[in-house]
Amino acid sequence: DRVLILDSSADFLSVGASGVVSGWIRIRGKGGHAGYPHLCKNPVEDACKLVTRLCEEYRVIRASKLSKLNSPPNSPFPKVWGRISFTIMKLGRGEREKHNIIPTEAIIGFDMRLIPEEDETEALREFIDYVNRLSTQLGIDASVEILSAQRGWYSTDEKFVNEAIDALKIAMRATVGEENVLVAAELGGNDGTFFFKRGMPTIAFGAIRPDNNIHTRGEFVYIRDLVLLKRFIKELLTH
Repeated sequence: DRVLILDSSADFLSVGASGVVSGWIRIRGKGGHAGYPHLCKNPVEDACKLVTRLCEEYRVIRASKLSKLNSPPNSPFPKVWGRISFTIMKLGRGEREKHNIIPTEAIIGFDMRLIPEEDETEALREFIDYVNRLSTQLGIDASVEILSAQRGWYSTDEKFVNEAIDALKIAMRATVGEENVLVAAELGGNDGTFFFKRGMPTIAFGAIRPDNNIHTRGEFVYIRDLVLLKRFIKELLTH
């Protein structure tokens, strides 16, 4: 069996996708009245210090991990690179959100992207060790909680990739009047991981473009990309 993932980009044929790790960093302090900060240890301020250092230091470490696979068009690096983003900040369970209360716990949500070839277990160990060392250095009581860890994937069947390139050229000629097929790997993750783990040759092509307001208000796809995708699937199945 061979697999085509449709949850993918429309401006290149995808031969891989990034791994995804998500979770929380919990920062504990000593709560109290905001008028008496000297009697407290503010976990919100500690969280800000920790995230600032992680952005300055660990983000550089992540970016130093480079894939053998090309990045999508208009990326800041020619090859897919490691990334980390801090996406959520909230108080711990049961904390009262009031301006005059210093809480006892603050929680930071993170999303870490692995290059397609990267082992998720090793990536987790590296990140947790770094957070622990940095927390000790800063005098912060922090711990990492992993919610999910999905490794990336990459195409292993060159013949399948070449067949897909030929099919996409035919589909592009028929629908958009050109045949310049770009080949790269996704910066996002998708279900290709599960087929990759089973040894099934996998590629991806879809209708997603960077200007489609991905994961935000007004998300959409272009009809012309759906037409191209339909023709590509037909050509791939009959190639």
